[in-house]
Order: sequence, then C-alpha cells, then structure tokens
Amino acid sequence: MSKILIFLAFVLGTSQCFPTCTRRTCYGKIRGKITFRVPHVEVEEYLGIPYASPPTGHLRYKRPQKPLRWSPRILDTTNLPPACPQEQRAQINFHRPGFDNFNEDCLYMNIYVPRINKRALPILLYIHGGSNSQGMGAVFDGDILAAHGEIIVITFNYRLANLGFFADPSKGIKGNNGLMDQVLVMKWIQRNIKYFNGNPSKVTLYGHSAGAGDVGVHLLSDLTKGLFRNTIMHSGTPISHWFPSFCVQSSRVSSIPQNCRPGYSLITTEPQLDNWVIIDGEFLKGSPEKLFTCGKFRRGPVLLMISRDEGFPLDPSMYREINLDQLLGYFGRTLFAGKPDFAENVKKEIKIWERLNLSNYPPGLQVLADMGLFAPMMKLADMISRWQKNVYTLSFDYVSQNVPGPDWIGIQHGWDVFYVFGVPTVGHPKFSYTARDAEVSKRTMQLMSSFVKKGTSQCFPTCIRKTLYGKVRGKITIRVPQVEVEEYLGVPYASPPTGYLRYKRPKKPIKWNPRILETTNLPPACPQFELDSVQFHKPGFNNFNEDCLYMNIYVPRVNKRALPIMLFIHGGSNRKGMGAMFDGDILAAHGEIIVITFNFRLDNLGFYADPSKGVKGNNGLMDQVLALKWIQRNIKYFNGDPSKVTIYGHSAGAGDAGLHLLSSLTKGLFRNAIIHSGAPISHWFLSPCIQTSRESKTPENCRPGTSLITTEQQKENWVVVDGEFLKGSPEKLFTCGKFHAGSVLLMMSRDEGHPLDISTYKELDLDQTIGWYAKNLFAERPDFTDNVKKEIKIWETMNLSRYPQALQVRADVGVFVPMMKTADMISEWQKNVYTLSFDYVSQNVPGPEWIGVQHGWDIFYVFGVPTVGHPKFSYTARDAEVSKVTMQLIRHFVKEGSWRSCDLKLRKYNAEKKSVNKLDYVNGKTVVTNEINFKQPRLDFWYKYLFPFNFKCPHSYKAYKGYR
Repeated sequence: MSKILIFLAFVLGTSQCFPTCTRRTCYGKIRGKITFRVPHVEVEEYLGIPYASPPTGHLRYKRPQKPLRWSPRILDTTNLPPACPQEQRAQINFHRPGFDNFNEDCLYMNIYVPRINKRALPILLYIHGGSNSQGMGAVFDGDILAAHGEIIVITFNYRLANLGFFADPSKGIKGNNGLMDQVLVMKWIQRNIKYFNGNPSKVTLYGHSAGAGDVGVHLLSDLTKGLFRNTIMHSGTPISHWFPSFCVQSSRVSSIPQNCRPGYSLITTEPQLDNWVIIDGEFLKGSPEKLFTCGKFRRGPVLLMISRDEGFPLDPSMYREINLDQLLGYFGRTLFAGKPDFAENVKKEIKIWERLNLSNYPPGLQVLADMGLFAPMMKLADMISRWQKNVYTLSFDYVSQNVPGPDWIGIQHGWDVFYVFGVPTVGHPKFSYTARDAEVSKRTMQLMSSFVKKGTSQCFPTCIRKTLYGKVRGKITIRVPQVEVEEYLGVPYASPPTGYLRYKRPKKPIKWNPRILETTNLPPACPQFELDSVQFHKPGFNNFNEDCLYMNIYVPRVNKRALPIMLFIHGGSNRKGMGAMFDGDILAAHGEIIVITFNFRLDNLGFYADPSKGVKGNNGLMDQVLALKWIQRNIKYFNGDPSKVTIYGHSAGAGDAGLHLLSSLTKGLFRNAIIHSGAPISHWFLSPCIQTSRESKTPENCRPGTSLITTEQQKENWVVVDGEFLKGSPEKLFTCGKFHAGSVLLMMSRDEGHPLDISTYKELDLDQTIGWYAKNLFAERPDFTDNVKKEIKIWETMNLSRYPQALQVRADVGVFVPMMKTADMISEWQKNVYTLSFDYVSQNVPGPEWIGVQHGWDIFYVFGVPTVGHPKFSYTARDAEVSKVTMQLIRHFVKEGSWRSCDLKLRKYNAEKKSVNKLDYVNGKTVVTNEINFKQPRLDFWYKYLFPFNFKCPHSYKAYKGYR
C-alpha cells in the first residue's frame, strides 16, 4: 500500500506521501500532513503558515504587518519554510543537517496538533535561541512533544540580527522588530488557534537562550498583555549582560556609556556596535532589571530552566579552550570597568571554589556560565518571586550515556532542549541515544506539558487521599526503578502559628473541606536568621514564612498493608533547618516504609520561654507532639500503621527525639526511636538552669520555666523544664528509668567534629577550646585544664584519631560522650538498645584529607542521596551501594526494632564493654562489625568530668512498661 501511495504522489507531481488534513484560518484554508512517530497518536503538521506579510521591500526594517488573505485557494503547508537570513548558519546546520533554505520572506510558523479526543488544547509557543542573530523555529520538530504532552506545539521564525534588531530612529528604524514579529505571532494565535482545537487562554511562551531573554521582555511589554498565560525561560534571561544594549541601565554600573542615544544601541562613531534589544518606547519602555525589581511585569506561573553545566557549546567542534586571564581582562574592560580589583578577586574566589570541588569545568568556562546564565537566572527568580509565589526553578542534571565531547562535559548549553522535544525517543543523525535517555526525555516532556496545562511544576500523575481535615492531592514520582512513591508536600498539621497564636501552643489545623488541598510543592521553612543549613542541603531554596507548620509524607506504592512510619526530626541546633532538607522518596521506596519530614518553630519563635509574659517555652517541641498526634489520627488514610511509628532525630533533632522518650505527652504516639549524632543530655542542648551531674548546683540567676537570665534578657532559646512537656532533668529521668520506647538506636558518624559545609570550617585553637570548656562547663573543677592537656599528649601517642585535637575534643564533649552515656542509662532499664558508628569514608568526600566522616555526612546515606546524586557532591557506584545497605538497616529497625539481614546484624549494646556496631566497606562489600572499648581511653576521661556521679532515684520511680 505504501508503494502505491508514493507512486500516486509522484504522478501528481508532489513528494507528499502522508495523509493530508485541512483547517481554516482567518486568512484562508491550509493543507497539512498527518504524521505518526509516537505509537497510537497521530499529529497534524502545518509547516510554513504565514503569520505576517513578507518583511521585504517597503516593509524591510519596519514593524510587521498581518498576512494577506489567500482565499479561496488552499495553502499547502506540508514543507518547512525558509529560515530568516543570518551570517552564521552553524546552529541550523548542526540541528538540521542539509537545510539550506534562507530568505527574507521568512515570517512563518509551524503548528503541531495531536489528534486526541480532547477539546481546547493548551499551546506551547517556542521562541528559538541563537543570540537573536541565528537559528529558526524548525531546529526542532514539535510532533513528538505534542503527541506525548497532548498539547499544541508551535515553532516560528522571526527576523534576526541586523534585519530584526537594528535601531536608528533617524532613519525611521525603531529597533526590536524581531520582538514585534513575536508579538504578531501571539496575536495570530489568539485569532486563529481555535480552528486547530486550541484554547487561546492557555498559551505558554517557551524560550531558550536568547529566546528565553525574549520571553522575559514579553513579561514586561504592554503590547503582550492577554496574549499568554505561563512562561518558561530556559538557559537565558533578559537581564544577562549579553542580551540588552549597553545603553539599557542595570545595577552593575552606576551610569550608561556617554555615547548612548535614545532608541539606539551603543554607538561608536556612526555604525551600531551590535544589534541589541533596546528601549524603543513602544515594545520596551524601561530597564528590564528595574521593571522586574519594581514588580512591573505580568503575573502568572514562571518556570526558569537551566542545564547543569551550561558553559560548553552544544557543538563540541566549536569549543576553544578559554584563557582565564584573557576572559577576566575582557570582562574587566567591558562589564566592570569601574572595579579595578575585579580580576584579582575572582582569581581568589576560584582558588576557594577549586578546593570545594564545585565543578568539573575549567575555571574560564565556569566563569562564563556563571556570569552569563546561572547568576542572572537566579537573580531573576529572586526578583519575580518577591512579587508572586508561582515561580519554579529546574536544573536538568541528567548526563546522557553517550554524550559527545570531553569526559567532563556534563550537560552543556542547549543539550537538554533535545530532551524537551523528545529527540532521544526517535533519534538524531549526530547523536547516539540509549533507552535510558529516551525514558528521561519522556519524563521531561511530561514535566513541560504539565506546566503548559496547569502552570505548575507538577509533571507527575497525581493522587488524592483523605485526612480528617479534608482531601489532599499529591504527586506520584518514580526515582527508584519499579517503585512509585506518592508525595504529599506541605500538608498542614497545625494552624498557622501567627497573630494571637505566635509564641503559643500549636492548635489543630482548620478544615479545608470541601476543596482538595494541593500538596505537590515544598512548603515554606520556618523563619531563621541563618539560612546556610537549608540552602546547603537544598540549593536555591528561599521560601521562609511564619506560617510553616507543614509536613511532607512519602508513601511507597507497594502491595502491602499497614506500613510502618519513620518521622524525621531535622537538626540545626533548634535554630535553623527544615524537614525537606532531605527528600523522603528514595528511603520510602527502598525501605517500603512511610517517611515523614516536617517543620517546627525554631529559635526565638519556637524556644523562647518567659512565663511572666505567657510564653511557656518548648513550643517547637510541642509542634512535634502535634505532628505525632496528627499521624495517629490520619496515617491510616495513607496505608500507615499508627502503632508502628519510629521517631528519628539528627543532631539537635536527636536531642528532641530523646526528650520525647521522657515526656508524658508522647506516650503511645511512637514505638521506636533513632537518636543520631546528638543527645538530650549534651551540654549545648539544654538550658544551664536544668540540673546535670556535671555541676553541683544551677546558676543563681535561674528562674523557673526560663532559660539562664542575665539582667532581664533571656541569654539563649534553650530547651527548658516547663512542667508540661518536660518535667525534670533529662539526665535524672533517664537514670531513673522514666522513659518510654520499644527499641532505641543511637547512631553517630565516625569523626563528627568537622562541619558538614567545609567552607564554614575555621581551625580551632586547642588552648582557647580548653579555656572555653574550663570556664563554661567545668568551673567547679580547677584541675580540668592541666588534666585534659596531659591526657591529650597521651592520646596523641596512641594515634586515636587523625583529627586536630581541638576538633576531636569538641566531638567528644558534644556528641560521642553524651551519646554513649545515654546508651548506658537506657540499657540499665531495657535490653533492646543498639549503637552504630557510620565509618565508611566516601570516595570523593570534599575537604582536607583527614576529614573522614564529619557531622551530618552519613545522613545523606540514610536518605539514599548517593543513589540519585546531589548538586554539591560527586558520589560513586560504591557510595550508592553503601547507601542502599544503610537504608536497609534503617528499614529493618523501623519495621522490627532491630536488624538482621543475611550475614549482617546489629548487636545489642553492652554498657560495660562500651560496644558499638560499625558500618564500613571492606574487601568489596558493605559490612557491619561489632567492637568494644569505643573511643577509649577518651571516653573514661570525659565521663569523670561530664558525668562525675549518678542521680539518686526515689523508690517510687518505675520504668515505663508500655512496649515490653
């Protein structure tokens, strides 16, 4: 049959071998063709529809005009139209090898319409890149994206370079004609897209590179109001230094060049220096940076996309190694002429960045990417998000399996657009794609089409569950092969703690029935002075609000009922952080458990205490209690078993978890506990007004229910004995068995002392460190300083640690010793106590060679981060395998309160032997061993000073029997 069709086409004098289709427009009918490159989805293609009159003759350099009517004839639109004239044709030849049709009569569009049983489809209008001087709409076919996304895709040409952007008002040339062409396309769509089953109220502008800059200025122009709804700016912005004329004011320079004239680009003698976007008073009336800063832009959902690395050119053959000195010299002359220290300062920073191992790219290439793309894109996101909430950023981090170029190429500028248009699913003459590449492309198209349809970053199928307060709509993700996970992000577990509820106990949330609550995006974090912890874990996150009491629920879709739950309490000294510093989907999928993260009030809002003002203190802990109660009432609707809740706290969150074992308010709300790299008896965790065995008495200026008082002000926002959540000294309560838990796992990293973010590390002076402890912790022990120095000399001869001694002292006093003491006290009353040291050193761990496993490094393994990657770290396959075993360990503990798997098992804690399980990688596999005499003789020394005696317990004290 196909041979007959081809023969008939030849007889009729055409090369058309596809079925044809006809649609009407306001200017006449058009005949397109029907293609079928996605199984079960036909796509109508109309190629070369004129949206304007030819910009030739008297219309050259003029504003575009509507096309002439061609009725009654039917216009053939089955072949690609000519591209607009351009001096450099490399981009088109790279994307579409063999294309050689260029003409000034080039204002044509290509429309791809999926043949599906749906009405009023949304539209994606693609504005191609190429510095506004090269390229064409048809560098990508739109049929694959149209079919997969069930959206109409439109590509088009607009005038380029001199013909599109030359500006000289004295000659009647206003400039920005290429942008005015784009405006006319949008107007054409508004008038005609209904004839193609399109909805003119659902148009999304999508621009790449310079096209992204064009999209940005459309947000600012009065001429485009009502012509589109959503915008996608991909690898470019209207505030990048290369996009607008130097005569357009920016915050980078205090004044514009003296030889600027209104309506022109920068002038040197008579010729125009370059064909820039200018302020023409018609399309663009002011500085883009100023207009965005002042909120003078069109409101609507905005997605800013970038590729992970950007700087490398799409065509590897065009790459020329960049000389850093020459590049900095160029920028110093052209962009930072008023800053003579620019080059020197950049070189200093580059040395720091190289130590941090932030990128595999050569410094010159990275500087180019940072200045031209990353920095202006994030700045633009900042400016827009100041005025509206629905702003999204997305980095395409997937490295193709057969990507051409040097081994460090990563994801270069423009590579990800091929994934947006589905090229890996059908192939390309220049690249070799794999099945995995094709799957990533399908997910990418799913994301894009979802944004076009809904104006959100929700690119996944949705799911709905009920709660006692109303229904919630989440999203379904699949980052672990063959395991879908339902994610409900931003579920309110309390009423907003604002207004009359500020500094008060949390209240249940208000019902939102009958509406369905959208829970597909991360909620705001609670206010905090230091943002470093959140932004280190979640780069780019910048959403902080007092209305922050939300939880994130990750439910694996597995064929099992009544799943156990792990509730994670984040760290950050109870002053910073948020629940969503870690995504819970990987652990949920691997462990077949429900993972819940959440926010609680921090610092002053969460832990200030002054009963005289009606502020009881410990409000952040009371938030945690309400989260536990919410789980008891609602988790059954998420296939969870409320009788199998494990609380898991890290750092200060570990201290919080320990206190929940002591509070009568949490009895029956959880079963097992994981206390990780922190303890409720650590000196930094509690108010100095809480009695410990370290000192014979509390400070004289303590008042009941408050922290330590100096004059009239509270010194710090500590955990206090408030008589409600906490009724006594944690050390005394543990000593006397007044706690409740089924099984307890105490985890720690091998070395602990070094901060997670290596850029924050400052070398500690040993004498100053000892002096601080002598003054603040051991004032009653005048022999402390001499004794600890003697011990340190002995420890140095024993080669107990590669850490600097001051750092090791801090780790001992703040983490190791109080954790082991907590294990001692709990194991006096129950047997199911376990200790675990994470001893595995990652293969590419950043920092000094002695860094080992610092505080917070191991928790990335708990949440499976090495299996999916992280923008700040470079993980290996071995790291991923260790992470999988770590998740397996956590899974078993959450499910059973212990762990045994094949030849790996956790042994119970022996207080006399100071036994610890250790997880490491030895001889090609992950192992768990059990060792005794942990951290000796350091542990014995510190016990004498931190815990010199045990509290006496009244005979009426009885241990809690609820889980025995």
